[in-house]
Amino acid sequence: MEERRRTYFDDHALIVDGRAVRWWAATVYYAHTPRASWKRALTELRRIGITIVEAPVPWGAHEPRSGAHDFAGPLDLGGFLDEAAAAGLHVALELSPMTDGEQRFGGLPERIVRDEELWARTAHGGPAWVPQPTQAWPLPSWSSTKFQAEIARWYAAVAAVIVPRAAAGGPVVAIGLGLGLAALTRSGAFDLDYHPDAIAAWHATHHEDPPRTSTSPQAAAWVRWKGAQAERALAALDTALDAVGLDGLARYGTAPPIDPHLDEVATTWPRAADLASGTTSPLVARRRAVHRHARVAAGHSTWFAPTTEPERRALELTALATGARGLTWSMGVARDRWIGGLVTAEGAPTAEAHRAASLITAADKLPRLRRRADVGLVVSRADSRHGVASSLVDPVPPAALELLGLGPAGGAALAEDAGAGLAHRWFDAVARALDLAQVAWALVDERRELITLEARAFVVPTLARVDRALWCQLHQLAGDRRVIVYGPDAPTLDELGGPLADDLAPPRRAGTMRPGSLDDVRGLAADLAALAPRDEWTAGRCLVDLFEDDAGKVRALFVTNPTGKPVRATLTVGAGASLRDALDDQPVRADALDLPAHSVRWLAVSW
Repeated sequence: MEERRRTYFDDHALIVDGRAVRWWAATVYYAHTPRASWKRALTELRRIGITIVEAPVPWGAHEPRSGAHDFAGPLDLGGFLDEAAAAGLHVALELSPMTDGEQRFGGLPERIVRDEELWARTAHGGPAWVPQPTQAWPLPSWSSTKFQAEIARWYAAVAAVIVPRAAAGGPVVAIGLGLGLAALTRSGAFDLDYHPDAIAAWHATHHEDPPRTSTSPQAAAWVRWKGAQAERALAALDTALDAVGLDGLARYGTAPPIDPHLDEVATTWPRAADLASGTTSPLVARRRAVHRHARVAAGHSTWFAPTTEPERRALELTALATGARGLTWSMGVARDRWIGGLVTAEGAPTAEAHRAASLITAADKLPRLRRRADVGLVVSRADSRHGVASSLVDPVPPAALELLGLGPAGGAALAEDAGAGLAHRWFDAVARALDLAQVAWALVDERRELITLEARAFVVPTLARVDRALWCQLHQLAGDRRVIVYGPDAPTLDELGGPLADDLAPPRRAGTMRPGSLDDVRGLAADLAALAPRDEWTAGRCLVDLFEDDAGKVRALFVTNPTGKPVRATLTVGAGASLRDALDDQPVRADALDLPAHSVRWLAVSW
């Protein structure tokens, strides 16, 4: 039987009833918004230019008692969906069991949290507690078959409300799924999951018991297996949704706000990078362009330092500059434990709304464009996996280590495996060198099918280890006469530390990076500039991201000042090109482009 496809993503938008819908989304926590304000708030969001409302569906709120579901009053999900449809909005429902880190128990019913048979277990056999203010609670295991059955029953109940309002014809056009707090708070290598069902799943493919310390020869294999197990958990949620009549609706995922090297979960769905934290700079956000959506802030969380309007605008533009398919503003409607939003809880627009409206208006004026990426910088996890497995601070999760600002090596600096930190430093050096060389590049996940990408060259920083499947792909690309650059070392080991063997010698005609380049980024930039030389559309110390139409003509660009000081840049443009600021439509002089510290300018190009 042919698979039913009601809505789906292409490279630019969400396709609904054969029509492209740009992903201009805003989160609305309907259960925390006065019902009397729903109509006004949703109407105002649509007036701003929002096309999609992302609405987390809190399982715990809708099921206050076992088997008793409440969809009335402020929890009238059907009424909220009807109001969204009346306002001309599409809806993406977040149906992860743990939808909200600010809700009690992450949005889970209390009976689920209290059931010891569901608890994820640490290496010592105890429950894995979530340190959530103001009350810690035990995390359920994604591997628990009983937990999966409970989720399936919940999906059957909520589907009775959603299915009659799903596309085609209804407002619900997509479903978001993610691991929630499990991906943020308890993701150390040997922190979990030692639930009996997880151990049984491990034994299905391994003869020995799961490793519980970094000294085990299976430590790196355990880290990789846990990522695959998380993928299987998400696939089970996907299957459960299909079974209750929500098949054919586009799926999207959420990625934890960490270095992509540490994100072991791979899905076929687009995934959103969370850039809403005040700790994420535009330069760091650029390095997460492997994700296809971006979550940015309207206002700021009370859990982090306040952000300024220029900082939030810079993150919005950075997300677009790196090729994000769309943006989601958190929060669409202001709520507790959050300061600000696009509209107030009473439905009145804020200053954030005017900024978002100007950005959406500017983007909608431009035709469908694609970001130029001549070079793919490959995210290889072979060394990172060994760094996670040998962390000296396990079970501290990678998301927490990111807050420490440990430099280019990140959390890998706190690992016993020396290769992990060195690999991160090399990756950072290559990224800085490509920027310095004004080469148009994009992050490429090692799990992608590289042969299908249009990049003319691929750069893969390597030490002694490399993923065997990736190394095979590089051989294939070299045979396809693509340019391959690796190094500084020719790998001799696979991702788990086993020998690559003679049949996987370095690809022929591949280039290598000089070992001394780690401390000579300018020299490395000079070497890498030959991969995609360009004499125009450069701006000195600033970064330039180009967007082209189907004919290959540059129609828009983003200029980023990555430094902590204001600069006046001189932009070299193509002959006959004129520039206007995309946001205020004012003419811009290419020889006098002013950019404050850590800022981004978005320019439209006419010929």
